[in-house]
Amino acid sequence: MDIIVSARHMDHVPPTMKSEIEARITKMSHYANLTKAECVLDKVKSGSYAEIVLNGKGIHLESESGSMTNLYEAIHQACDRMEKQLKKKQGKRRKHNSKHLGDLEVEILNISFEVDDSFDMEDELEQAL
Repeated sequence: MDIIVSARHMDHVPPTMKSEIEARITKMSHYANLTKAECVLDKVKSGSYAEIVLNGKGIHLESESGSMTNLYEAIHQACDRMEKQLKKKQGKRRKHNSKHLGDLEVEILNISFEVDDSFDMEDELEQAL
C-alpha cells in the first residue's frame, strides 16, 4: 500500500508525525483491501486541518477534520472519522457465497428428520397395541 503524507502551508512534516499517520493508516488497512492512502496536513491562521483519502478495491473514502488548535488533534479526528466510515462500509459488504434460504430449510428438515429417526418405532407400536 502506498502512503503519501504531504503538507500545505508548512515547510515539512516532522518524522514523528509522519510515522504516527502511517501507523494509523496501516491499522485501517485491516478493515479493507487498500491500495493507496493520502494524508494532507494544512496549517493556517484559523487552525490546523487534516484530510485523508483512501483508495482500494471498490473503495474511495474521504475524511476531514474540523479546525483544531493542534495538528495532532486534527490527525486523530480525521483518522477516527475514517475508521468509522470503513467499519460502516465493511458492515454493508455483502457475502455472495452465502446459502439460499431453501438450502437452509432443507438442512433443518434433514436434522429434525434424523432426530425423529433416533426413536425406536417398534417400541412405540408395541406400547400403542
